[in-house]
Amino acid sequence: MNILQKFKALKESAQSSGSDLSSKFAEMEQLLEEQENRINEITFKYKALMEHSNDVIFCVDKNGYYKFVNHVFASTFEKTPDFFEGKSFWDIYPKEHADHRFAASSKLFETGEAGSVEVVVPLPDRTLYYLAKTNPVKDEQGKILLNLTYAIDITERKLAEIALQQSEARLQELNLTKDKFFSIIAHDLMSPFTTLLNFSEFLQNNTDDFSKNQIQEFAGKMHHTIEQTYALLENLLAWARLQTGKIHPHMTRFHASEIISATLDVCGNMATAKNIPIEVHSQTDPLLNADKQMMETILRNLVTNAIKFSAPGEAIQIHVHVDKGSILFQVQDHGIGMNDEELRQLFRLDKTTIRKGTASEKRSGLGLILCKEFIELQRGHIEVQSVPGEGTTFSFSLPCE
Repeated sequence: MNILQKFKALKESAQSSGSDLSSKFAEMEQLLEEQENRINEITFKYKALMEHSNDVIFCVDKNGYYKFVNHVFASTFEKTPDFFEGKSFWDIYPKEHADHRFAASSKLFETGEAGSVEVVVPLPDRTLYYLAKTNPVKDEQGKILLNLTYAIDITERKLAEIALQQSEARLQELNLTKDKFFSIIAHDLMSPFTTLLNFSEFLQNNTDDFSKNQIQEFAGKMHHTIEQTYALLENLLAWARLQTGKIHPHMTRFHASEIISATLDVCGNMATAKNIPIEVHSQTDPLLNADKQMMETILRNLVTNAIKFSAPGEAIQIHVHVDKGSILFQVQDHGIGMNDEELRQLFRLDKTTIRKGTASEKRSGLGLILCKEFIELQRGHIEVQSVPGEGTTFSFSLPCE
């Protein structure tokens, strides 16, 4: 219903109620009819010209109602031009897009100035992009009657821009990956190897000066360094394969207790060396449909991380339970925790943390990044909660099968 139709309905309502405003209504109705006729004249005048254009052309009034659309506009929606006449922005587009179009059109009616704006046309099977140019259509007194808009299809150019932006983002990510690799190789791998070389050379040159217990102590430290370095190397190689697209989930069925047991076997010595108990809390032993090797890597990294940031005597808990159609794993420690800034830097390649563990253990951050990517590859989700001085809880869930 356009403005004239609404006005006539209001007039009839006033007459039926016995109002004495009939003459005023008649005068206003005449003015509106004249304006409507003028709009129709202008539309008819330019209709043939607009209909033969290869660009999108349409006219709307100040309330956002289409007065005319050409065949190019209509064919975009697989409709005829008649379909749109009398319909508003909100009859055609989702509310967010309709509101945006109405705001742009209203600006023209307020300022009288022509303008250009990029618009998005969401369709069921694709999205189109246009550069729309708005122009005021005025009567003899200079009053704006219509917004005449013609739009050029820039979809191809816009998609090329989006593809370029995505390519640039991917290139930046690859550069970050490369820098991270070099950083890990230069520091996190070189440092323990230097320590091992120094230890071995020292023992070789001074074997007769040490007792059996001292040699065993040195051997234990070397073994601990080798374990940490080997775990880091495993993560580095897995991540390298992941970045090159050579890792894909191999889904099999197994119980949660199997990967927990494997994790305790690998992390047990590290936890014992720091006098950190690991407790497992699980009322059931859910059956997973997941990549077993990935799951072992995820849990091993989370438990190792918890050990690093826990003080001697502070227990670590592993919780497993089924919740709302998902299998939820939680690794909880009561260590040094993290502040908000440290939490924001987790899982990011472009942020290098220098935070050390409670026994000055180094961390590259690679393990947590690998965890997140492995979990998401299996349609899972990971999140973390932490309080400085009170500890951290990593939670990840996988869909039940």
